[in-house]
Amino acid sequence: MYDNPELLGDPETTEIAANVVTLLWLLGLGRIVFRIYVLTRTTYTVTPKAVRRDYELLYQTWSRELPLSMIRGHDRIQGRLQRLFGIGTVAFLTAGNRGTPGHLEFEHITEDGDVRETIRRLIEKRQARVDG
Repeated sequence: MYDNPELLGDPETTEIAANVVTLLWLLGLGRIVFRIYVLTRTTYTVTPKAVRRDYELLYQTWSRELPLSMIRGHDRIQGRLQRLFGIGTVAFLTAGNRGTPGHLEFEHITEDGDVRETIRRLIEKRQARVDG
């Protein structure tokens, strides 16, 4: 755009378009950096009774815990980029919808298959105690 200042008609229009493109690019980059920062501040915990996600951001702590008794199922999700980097996401399914307090995901974790298998065994063990 800067090589041809009259690319979009007049130089002012071309400059405005170039500034908008630069701003959108910077916003996208900022969003990616922020997301990576949050992921580095996130801790996932699996206990015999619950799964929990904790993260800290700007001196505040958020925590969401989901008892195993509420979990109706769990999915392992692995997109193309996740597969490339050897990571994945484990989503815990409850009676709630995505975005509700009953929904929880362990995002971009290594050993996602092992985590899913551990959760499956804990749920089966818990169910056997309830049935038995």
